[in-house]
Parts: sequence; C-alpha cells; structure tokens
Amino acid sequence: MANNQFASFNPTTELSSIAHDPLVTLSSNCIRDFFGPTVQLVADSLQARGGASTLAQITNTIKTKLEDRGRTKERVEMIKVTRLRTISSFGTPSANSIGAALLVLIQHSIVTYTKTTTVIKEKKKVIYRYKVDPDRARLLPRYPRFVEYTKKSMGEIGAALVEELLLQGRMRTVDAVEQTVDSLKQLKSPPASDRYTYREAVLGCFGRLVQGGYIEEVTEVKDDGGDVGETEFHGLDTLMGTEKSKEAVDSNDNPATVSLLQSGQYKSLQPSAVWKVNIRMFHDSLRAVSLGTLVYEIYGQKVQFAGSMVAAALKLAAYKEHAEGDKNFETQKLFSTESIQRYLSKPVFQDLEKKPGGVNLNMYKTLIELCKLHHPQVVQQVEVADGHPENAKFQITTTRLVQFLQDRIAKQIILDSHGEIAARVYAILKAKGSLESDVIAEIAMVPAKDTREVLHRLYREKYIALFNLNQGKQHNPTSMFYLWSVSHSRTLQHATDNVCTALYNMRLRRQHEVEVGKEWIERQEDGAAEENESEIDKLKFTQFCKGMERLDRAALQLDETLMVLKDY
Repeated sequence: MANNQFASFNPTTELSSIAHDPLVTLSSNCIRDFFGPTVQLVADSLQARGGASTLAQITNTIKTKLEDRGRTKERVEMIKVTRLRTISSFGTPSANSIGAALLVLIQHSIVTYTKTTTVIKEKKKVIYRYKVDPDRARLLPRYPRFVEYTKKSMGEIGAALVEELLLQGRMRTVDAVEQTVDSLKQLKSPPASDRYTYREAVLGCFGRLVQGGYIEEVTEVKDDGGDVGETEFHGLDTLMGTEKSKEAVDSNDNPATVSLLQSGQYKSLQPSAVWKVNIRMFHDSLRAVSLGTLVYEIYGQKVQFAGSMVAAALKLAAYKEHAEGDKNFETQKLFSTESIQRYLSKPVFQDLEKKPGGVNLNMYKTLIELCKLHHPQVVQQVEVADGHPENAKFQITTTRLVQFLQDRIAKQIILDSHGEIAARVYAILKAKGSLESDVIAEIAMVPAKDTREVLHRLYREKYIALFNLNQGKQHNPTSMFYLWSVSHSRTLQHATDNVCTALYNMRLRRQHEVEVGKEWIERQEDGAAEENESEIDKLKFTQFCKGMERLDRAALQLDETLMVLKDY
C-alpha cells in the first residue's frame, strides 16, 4: 500500500466535537493551529463534559478516553500499515501537561474559572472549576485585523503593543512595555518624536489605549486563605492579577521602565498590574466602520457626510461602554452634535466648518435628513431642542442596521449557491411576509412549477420556513393552505453554520498545503541564496505561494463575514 502524504496530519482529537456543531469544530481547529494538539485536547475535554469541571475531572476524562478505548484488530493493522500517528500514540498527557495547557487557555481568556471555598474537617479547601468559551477561541485568527485597525488609529507603536498583548494573552505592565520596545527595535521603527525615548513612546500609547477602552485591566482575585488545595497549580493567581501584586516591583524588572511608571504622567499604570486586550471594544469599533460604510453606500448620494456621522456616533457609544463604564443601554446610544465631533475625520470637520452656519448647525441638518430615511432607518431624534441644535439628542438604530447588513449577506449567499430566482424569492418573502407559492410565483414573475422547486430547495437548506393551515378539523392536504415565510434568526443561524463550515474547510486545506510545501517553507526561512534548484522547482514554488495567498484572502473574507453574522 502506498504511503499517504496526509496520513500523519490529524486535525482533531479523540474528544473533538462531531460535525453537527460547526462553531465548536472551528474553535477546536483554531486552538490546535495556535497552541498545539495538547491544548486542543484539554479544550475538547472541557467542551465534551459541558458546564464547569475541575482539573481532576478533566484529567480523568482524558485518561478514560485515551487509555480505555478499544480497537479492533483491523483498526490496529490499518494504523501499522498507514503509519497513522495520533495523540494517543505518544501516550496520555501527564497531569503537569494538562495543567500547563489549562494555564495557556486561561491566559488567552478561552477558559474562565470560578474559585469556591469549602470547609473539610475544620480546614478550608479551595476548589477551582473551569469552563471553556468556544466563541472566544474562534477569534484567534482575527488578531491581525485588530492589529491593523490599531495601526491606522494609533500608529505602529500602538499596533506593536496590541500585537504583543494578543500573542501573550495577558501581560504585566513592565513586561508589555519591554517586549514592545524590543519588537520596535528589531523592526527599526523610530519613536514618535526625537524627544521621546522608545519606552516613553510606548507608555504614552499604552495610556491612550487604556483610556480609549482598547486595553483593560484583568479583574483582581482575592485570596480566600485556604489551607488545603489552595492553589491547584502554580501561576493561576498571577495570570488573573492580585491585590498585592499590583504595586509590587519584580527584581528582574527594568529600572528605567519602573522609574517612568512610578512618576509623572504614567503613574496611573501600576508596574505589576495585569492587562489584556478588550476584544469587545475592537468589535464595536469595526462595527462602527462597517455600518458607516453601509450608510454611505445607501444614502451617500442623498445626504452628505451620512456615513461619517453614523461611524462617529457608534464610536462614541463604544467609548461610553468600554472606557467610561456606562452600562445603561439607553444613555450609551444617545449623542449630540458636539459629543461626536472628536470622532469625525479632519477633512469632514473642515468641510462642515466652511459651510454657512458652522459645524453644529450643519451636523444637525444632516442628522435631521437621516431621520427622514426609513429603508433602512438610520437615526432617531430622541430629544428636540428648537433653536439650539447643539442640545438635540439623537440615537443610531444599530440593531436595524446590523439586521439589514446580515440580511444582505444571507441574500448574497443564497444568490451564489442557489441562483438569481432563489435570491428573488427570498427577498419577496422577506419584504411581504407569509405567502403561498402561487402568489410568490406571480410577484417573482417565474412559472409556478419553478417557484415550487426553488421553495422546496430553500426549505431543505433551512433558509425559509413552511406553515400548514387547515381549513377544518380534518387533515385534508387538498384543502390546506401552505404558507412560506422567512425567519431572520433561522436564516442567520444557518448562514452562520455554512460560513463556519466553509472557513473550517478552508483552514484544513491551508494546513494540508503547508504539510505539502514544508520543504519550500523551510528553505525560505533559512534564507538560502538558491532556494529552488531548477526552473520547474521555481515554477512549483511560485504556484504554491499564489495558492497560499488565495487561501489566506478567502479565509480573511470568510472571517469578516462570520464577524458580521455572529459578533455584531
């Protein structure tokens, strides 16, 4: 039997989710790609158990699955012939390896834990229970998008700092500054100004990111003073941050960085405080840009500066929620013309300033014009202030805009997979509500037979729903009404599952290509002068690079679609 070049490539573990939940399958693959098979095994065991589990329960689940799994003789012979190698071929991971993998997941906020104290024989015992968040794991490939957004808004220094925090998960203030400075020196990126050192430039950017809500301090964990089982394994409390460690200075910390943190404008950043990136703030900021672009595409020709106004208002709402800590949904969304001026771009602000009446009056007129538009609705005026436009209060209809964008994506998916007639039928049902097939055929100007075929195909794919209405008590199919309709939640869920499955398959394809081109990749990393031996080899290497680039672009586009469908 010929050897299979992909026989050693196994993207799943013995505890991986079956294919009925694409989100969990995608999350498991992202964990394996970033952290390796052992961490993936621990995450899969937590997902398989469901709910919160202790370290002993996780270890027992893994050992039971790996050690007590029976194999038929045919399966054993197949493994020997094809040289299959799985995690279990190397033995069961040790308790230390499982604990280390759990620490990695906690450090990157993929696993959360609760800490409870019980009294046993007059002694306190601390029990840790862990729970995995698969939605957080699938965001790992989205990190470059966050870094790119930071680079556009904060510059290269802010992007380098955010990248270090994303790669490490959580970091102390001093460690984050030092590693960012080292990265900038390797890139030979100059500081923002000649009078600032690298550390001062990084600390200034650090402070602005914290004030803007893009970086948040990790919640402190208070010591319960347990006597038995106080720490399940070392390092847990250090990751979460403690009351005592905030102002403490490690002996290995750079004195220059510590002195800057203990004096002047950087004093608010404690040397040993633990920080992480606020993913929700980045999502809200990206949503503001996306919805601003959407409004510009729809109403940009009718209302000038419509997209900029919407984006500025949504950025203000994100700042209120994440930087100021405003948890009141109503007050978060309210804004006035003066409050969003700082989020307008400089060219837009200058154009508004040049117009007669000034900035406030022209912004007020633009918002009033947007209030008159209803397909989709963009702005609502909450408080009227006649004669004082700067005091009027407005609100962006975020939910409706997001739903409109999601419906447009769902329609495009149907158009690409089922054709123009199916997309037309979906749009009719979305606009008109529940209809019979003959009415749909008449509106769509399509023969009734073709319409019924399209309806049944969309129904099988779970994009539309069917409701049977009896005229009497008896079940008589000939006298029943068959009403077709569209459910936004049903369509959105199915579209999300399809996108997750496509993204998972795209990632598998890329991982297969990396296995095939491992030799070429190693040559490129070595930096050899002659990385290709012949013209044919050069051509194959060029085709390999183009194929990898196409896969990366497709994966980024799918992830952007998934972000709109799931995270907005």
